[in-house]
Amino acid sequence: QTAANFQGNNFTDVVLTTSVSVANSISWGDGIRQTFNPNATNSGLNVGAHTAEPSSPTDGDLFYDSTALSMKARINGAWVELGSGGASPLTTKGDLFTFDTGDQRLAVGADTFVLTADSAEATGIKWAAPAAASQTPWVSDIDADSFSLQDFHALEFTDIASDPAGTIAHINFNSSLLKFNVPTGDAFRWQVNNVDAMSLFNNNLSLLGIVEISSVTDITMSGTLSLGAGIIQFDDVNTTITQSSADLLYDVATGGTHSLRINNIVEYSFNATQADFNSNNIVGLNDLTLAGNIVFPDGIRQTFNPNATNAGLNVGTQSDPDPTSPVNGDIYYNTTNNKFRAYENSVWVDMIVAGGSGDVVG
Repeated sequence: QTAANFQGNNFTDVVLTTSVSVANSISWGDGIRQTFNPNATNSGLNVGAHTAEPSSPTDGDLFYDSTALSMKARINGAWVELGSGGASPLTTKGDLFTFDTGDQRLAVGADTFVLTADSAEATGIKWAAPAAASQTPWVSDIDADSFSLQDFHALEFTDIASDPAGTIAHINFNSSLLKFNVPTGDAFRWQVNNVDAMSLFNNNLSLLGIVEISSVTDITMSGTLSLGAGIIQFDDVNTTITQSSADLLYDVATGGTHSLRINNIVEYSFNATQADFNSNNIVGLNDLTLAGNIVFPDGIRQTFNPNATNAGLNVGTQSDPDPTSPVNGDIYYNTTNNKFRAYENSVWVDMIVAGGSGDVVG
């Protein structure tokens, strides 16, 4: 060693080439910088190791915790780990470093899962399936010359809310023309619950179910209105149908039988290929079957027109006994005694022909 000055408990200008043991602490004066010089064999300074944190520390203390395997320093009245500390808890690609009372590993979640805050978890976070997407209402218009949906995609309106409450959700179309361009050979379809309710094909309109007409002013058709198994229903109107053209044609398929019902009871049954309603007459009607009576107003003369084949009127036949609920003026042909029978003055009597004998009617 070089020359050293001994002043009390102090060494001045001391250069040590080997280790030295000090029974107490070594203090350096204010403003003294202590330099330690490591080499290839040893570091310049070793702060020493201990199994637990010293019990009488002061800020600035430094030691190696051999239990926690970390370097610790006393900072602002607390022991703080320095450097990388112990081994990392992360083990797998995608792991996240998190914390509860100490460092923790949060394993990567399943595909498409998202990181979600959850106070019930020890670390406060977890992986979870994403929540259903919320609906974002449109607050502006879509203005485009052409908006195409390709490859069987659909423009779908789902759960359209009513705003304000109590109103009917709807879609407004404010143009003078609403156009649907359907490829040749296909049809435009309106479906309810994935079932065709209306289809339009080559100007032919097909309606399924009940067509309710309540306050429509005009219905104009140049094609065919086809009703499958449905009906046309007029609600809350005085049933008046005005036909402005010369003919109203009720076209029945050959051999078909169609009925006119009132209150769901067959009142008129038609079995004809075609019937023309002309003024107050029905022309070309082969058979008319009545469940009730035809009542003619007072003063109306009913004319029957026989021809070479058929008589104009047949009063009908009945075997004995006579009808049980007659009214004066009833006539029928009795097949038991082969006579016309008439109900006059509340009694059934035989009608005689000219030159015959028996009761005289009228």
